[in-house]
Amino acid sequence: MKYPIYSHKIKTRYAETDKMGFIHHSVYLVYLEEARTMLWEYLNYPYYKMEEEGYFVVVLSAYLDFRKPCFYGDILRIDITNIDYKGVRFFYEYTIFNETKNYLSTFAKTEHAIINRNGKLIRIPESIYEVFTRKLSFYGIT
Repeated sequence: MKYPIYSHKIKTRYAETDKMGFIHHSVYLVYLEEARTMLWEYLNYPYYKMEEEGYFVVVLSAYLDFRKPCFYGDILRIDITNIDYKGVRFFYEYTIFNETKNYLSTFAKTEHAIINRNGKLIRIPESIYEVFTRKLSFYGIT
């Protein structure tokens, strides 16, 4: 398993469960977004700063591979294990580990792009690219 670039913990809430008591599959996307948001805050370049500069991150696709379910009250660790970029697109890879029950729950991958204030797809801006190359190079990502 890859050493995570960033880890974020979440305690699941009752409102996130379905009738069977499982965490609903749609909620996992919220967990991934929360982990990404907290990563950028940790890197001192939060989303609000990007948006002030006129850059908006959009999700192009999401893939989730559910291995084992999670339940109300479980502590989940969302690990961002890789970030890659190609042209105008960039990708995150994740694992979700259920720390309460001690098993790997989910593998995930999301694809993103950046648009400007007019909704036009743009190349990764220098300020964001610098975070990828300078700050994340510590993790072997270039």
